[in-house]
Amino acid sequence: MTAKSSCIFCYDVILITTMDKTDILIRIAMDLTSALNADNRYQRLLDSLRRAIPYDAAALMRIDGDGFTVAASNGLVEDIAGRHFSRSDHPRLDIICNSKEPVLFPADSHLPDPFDGFLADESLSKTRIRSCLGCPLYAGNSLIGALTADAVDPLAFKGLDLKFIRAIAALAGAEMHTTDLMRALEIGAEKMGLIAKDLMRDVLLDRGKEMIGTSKAMDQLRREIDLVARSDFSILITGETGVGKELVARAIHSASQRCDPVRSCERCIHRRD
Repeated sequence: MTAKSSCIFCYDVILITTMDKTDILIRIAMDLTSALNADNRYQRLLDSLRRAIPYDAAALMRIDGDGFTVAASNGLVEDIAGRHFSRSDHPRLDIICNSKEPVLFPADSHLPDPFDGFLADESLSKTRIRSCLGCPLYAGNSLIGALTADAVDPLAFKGLDLKFIRAIAALAGAEMHTTDLMRALEIGAEKMGLIAKDLMRDVLLDRGKEMIGTSKAMDQLRREIDLVARSDFSILITGETGVGKELVARAIHSASQRCDPVRSCERCIHRRD
């Protein structure tokens, strides 16, 4: 083996060198801080993970009530996205939740794997998953998700450096936590934007609500507005463009007993043939 070789092959098990590990961590960190959207960052994380773990399928899962929801996957059927897996129905997930460290299940474990039957490779879809690795993802002391890797080969994960896997899980947890914070901020900003839009609309609608002027014509107009505002009649306001028909309509609405409901202003254009 030459000095430039990055992997040592021994009985079909791949041992990753320190240089490879550093390169993988740097690549994951760069992807997670890139301008990609969250889904693409998650997908690239799983792609990079394949360089460290010879998996057939991997999933990034977000905590959701009493279980997990699949946020991203690689090697699993497409409709797995968004599927909910409860801890009570999947004991392996429950064990992962109760651990602070990566969990490598024995190949002969009697516990069913959550993704048995969901492998995208049709040649493997009916084969039982024998190698299963699960990493709890934390934000501080709060469990926020899990990273899982599965393979049908019982020796696929032999010789894995769990400290290295823990470092990858820490990056994945940080990315998921940051993404959740960003989504919360985006939702908050969207709500604030809608509130600001509504306030601006109200300002624009109420602009010019006060009628000014002290002439006899304006006094007569105010008396007529007060008179019709107390009635339940439908009022038709006519006049040339720009004389203030909408201003009169607002004044009538504000003085009426129906001033609380939202008003809708519609302009009717009469064209003379």
